[in-house]
Amino acid sequence: MVKRDISVIDDFSEDPNKGVITDFMRMEFPEVIGSQQESVVGGVVAEFIGSRQVRLGGRPTPESEVAMRAVARDCIFRQRPIPVLVGAGPKKPVSGASIDIAELSALKTLACLNKRIQVYYPPGIVVRIRLEDATGYYLEEGVKGLHDSIERYIGDFCALTRILGYNFISPVRERDLVDPAKLKFAADQISPLILDYLQESESVPEDQWQNLGAWKRLHKIGWQGSISNEARKYYDERYRKLFPEMTGKERIELTAKYFGNTLARYQLHATGALSSWPGYFQINFAPPIPGVPKELTTTRIYYRTVPQKHTDRHMPFWRAKGYLRLNGTTKISLASFHEKLNFNPFAVVFSNGKETVSVQSDYVLVD
Repeated sequence: MVKRDISVIDDFSEDPNKGVITDFMRMEFPEVIGSQQESVVGGVVAEFIGSRQVRLGGRPTPESEVAMRAVARDCIFRQRPIPVLVGAGPKKPVSGASIDIAELSALKTLACLNKRIQVYYPPGIVVRIRLEDATGYYLEEGVKGLHDSIERYIGDFCALTRILGYNFISPVRERDLVDPAKLKFAADQISPLILDYLQESESVPEDQWQNLGAWKRLHKIGWQGSISNEARKYYDERYRKLFPEMTGKERIELTAKYFGNTLARYQLHATGALSSWPGYFQINFAPPIPGVPKELTTTRIYYRTVPQKHTDRHMPFWRAKGYLRLNGTTKISLASFHEKLNFNPFAVVFSNGKETVSVQSDYVLVD
């Protein structure tokens, strides 16, 4: 029996987009290869990538789309739900604040994705949301009310997921993935090396960073790439807003702690991804970090907390104050906790008969 397939002419075998094009041809003309699987793969990946209504920023690179197809194809072949990993902060920026419309919207975004995937592939997706409580305790050690804020937020977030009946979503606390003391110890070994690198490279052109002793020491322990000037400016501005009382020296030290903790998490296999997963998609509600190489191949997709039909504004749900805008119609919007808007306090209680949770639903009347 002749095996049928769609392949690339030798002249174009080195073209970086060959995989995207052949995958497209196989999806569009499955009769050539005698299988409908590629049509399913194409539909699944297209739904993950989505439109600007749910996606933040441009499409993934062609190389990343090839990697996404490989994950989807493997799961479909095995007839397993497609794994998705989501990282999330453990609390709101303001002490005592808990879940609101922002969390509700983000969870619905994942539920809608699952329904769209199931049109092509009935097993759908399975989502693990890593709630970074160990990281929160490490980075904000000593902040007043930190413990109560984290514990209340995570408890409410997990309860809301259960009450909504989203059984395909499993929130998992970082502390259940790794001993917080072990994570802190590992991060404390890495952070000084990152701080040395940030300080030593401050007055050196980026194209010369790889010649620095601090850069070499950092890469020797497993760090990859560089922390661009764009990324440094992003974190400095972010921490300036979150912690206005911090000095510039303290902000750069916190940046080093953040990156040290991130590398430690990966080295300790505490990302939340299961070893049984053949591969997985990553959905980030935090925006892309400036300065990340665009050619990086990844299965990461950036999603909006709130669909664009409601608001153009985007913030990660754990950093945002979600609220409603009422003007004959009801729309969801996001604000910083520092913004002074004319909020009307409101809350809605969700219940499944066993658990109840209050979702802050403040609203603004718009003329």
